[in-house]
Amino acid sequence: MTIKYEIKTTEIKTTEIKPFTYRTPLIIPVDLVQHIEYGSNLIQLYFTPDRSSPESEAESFNEKYFIKAYETAIDFLSTDSKSNSVGAERIKLYFDSNTKSYKVFHIQYLDGLDKSIV
Repeated sequence: MTIKYEIKTTEIKTTEIKPFTYRTPLIIPVDLVQHIEYGSNLIQLYFTPDRSSPESEAESFNEKYFIKAYETAIDFLSTDSKSNSVGAERIKLYFDSNTKSYKVFHIQYLDGLDKSIV
């Protein structure tokens, strides 16, 4: 991916300060990564918020949804036979605005295998 940008500079004199001119900064999406201990493994939980609107994204970061998401991830781990035998390294969850909850959509096992859930 190539990102084009332009930098404008303003000369600053000791007797006069001109306003700094800049372009609108790039908006970098923010995802949240947390770690949980499950058995003897440290597992990364990767949360992807709903970015359909600023309001939806803000709602996605509500603490009550994260608490439920931890439970969802642990329930998934406890019922997934491969994560119980091989172990898991990372679980990715996305926020579903219709159900107001995070859902598991991807897992990476300790043996390197990736599996899409949806």
